[in-house]
Amino acid sequence: MIIVSALTFGIGHIVNLINGSGRDLTSTLIQIVFAVMVGFVLVLIFYHGKSLIPCILFHSANNALKVFAAEGSINPQAEMMINLVVSVVVLGGYLFYLVKVFPIKEASSRSSGPNS
Repeated sequence: MIIVSALTFGIGHIVNLINGSGRDLTSTLIQIVFAVMVGFVLVLIFYHGKSLIPCILFHSANNALKVFAAEGSINPQAEMMINLVVSVVVLGGYLFYLVKVFPIKEASSRSSGPNS
């Protein structure tokens, strides 16, 4: 289910190929791949944290930063690298925190069933 959710999140960005976002095909395809990766991390964050709020906040902040970067003088390659670094630091750090605080408990193969 995690992979399906991540792919759905990323493929949802394919609309940028249709709506004329002003980017060339390569940039749009890179954005879709990046969205799949971010979607995967966001699903893991939701899975571990049991809250959609951090995912919504990150996505909103990410979109807001892109709007401000589009109005500034940052070239697209620099914007992409800054976005990648910030995303890895913020999402990776938060996911690391969640995994340490809320570790996944493995299902015990020795259940208290009639055969044990």
